[in-house]
Amino acid sequence: MCNNENANPHVWALFRETGRFVHAWHNITPCKELSRVQFHTLAFVHRMLNGGSFPNGVTVSDLANELHVSMPAVSQNVSALVDLGMLARINHKKDRRMTYLQPTEQGAAVMKEAMMLLLEKLTVAFQGEDLEAMTNMMAALTAAMRSIADETMEENAKC
Repeated sequence: MCNNENANPHVWALFRETGRFVHAWHNITPCKELSRVQFHTLAFVHRMLNGGSFPNGVTVSDLANELHVSMPAVSQNVSALVDLGMLARINHKKDRRMTYLQPTEQGAAVMKEAMMLLLEKLTVAFQGEDLEAMTNMMAALTAAMRSIADETMEENAKC
């Protein structure tokens, strides 16, 4: 059982603010033509391709695993994005069973515009604060949280 009386108040504040950040991030939809879910699906495909983790391309299965969402739900969102002209399905050259997702020129333009708008708004909101330092701090926090999560999963697997 957790004893809240002895907990460091900074830990609870960090926990609270992290939850608020995630909630706010999930509510950002900087483009009117896409729903929140569609925007974040397109953003994940864009991030996965540009992050170097998926050099051969992103499949619906990869996307479902990254988003922690069912395959049918992801497939439905992907189909909507294909219909809107934001994503394209590209067949593997040698294995026709493999289909990769790729942002179209329109989808890439929407992502670029959305990221520029977000950067502009954050720059105004932080009025000269060093966004690079804040990004580095967020990356360090994320790495620490992933390490803790990995340790927790390993400990739970032993039980």
